[in-house]
Order: sequence, then C-alpha cells, then structure tokens
Amino acid sequence: MIQTVMTAQELYSKASLVDHVALHDFQVRGDIVDAERTLKEAYDTDVRPMIAEWRKAHGLPEDPLLAFRESGYQETVATDRKKRRKDMGINQTSSYA
Repeated sequence: MIQTVMTAQELYSKASLVDHVALHDFQVRGDIVDAERTLKEAYDTDVRPMIAEWRKAHGLPEDPLLAFRESGYQETVATDRKKRRKDMGINQTSSYA
C-alpha cells in the first residue's frame, strides 16, 4: 500500500509538469510526435527529490517505506497476530500471500 501511494504521488507530480497549453496546440494541429514529446518531457522527469522535500516540509518522512520498515510496526503486528492465532487454536504456520 505504501509503495502504491508513493507511485501515485510520483505520477500525479509528473502529470502536473505537463505543458498543457503546448500539448493542446500539438493535438489540435495533429502533431502527434511533438505531443508525445511534451508528455515524455514531463514523465521522464525524476520528481522523487521534489516529493521528498515536500514531505520533509510537511513533517512527513522523506521515504515513507523506509520509515515504515524502521518503525518496527510490521514485526509488532506479526507477533501480535501470531499470538492471537495461537490463542484461538489456529495452527496455520504460513499464508498463501
């Protein structure tokens, strides 16, 4: 889920970099090569440093996935889940996922 949100943030940021006026002009003229170049210019931009700075400015971890891993949350809930399963008599040692 975290990785999906990070990807969505990157794609949204890249979409905001598209020169929509130029793109529209190329589309109206039927100039598909320059229309594609306009899109690729935005989508080839590495927006990750900009997003990390935005997160930092808003008091959020620059790398949410790393912050999650360092938090220990996954290990805590896994331990809790294992205990609950044992208390309920569920002996399954692994899952399909």
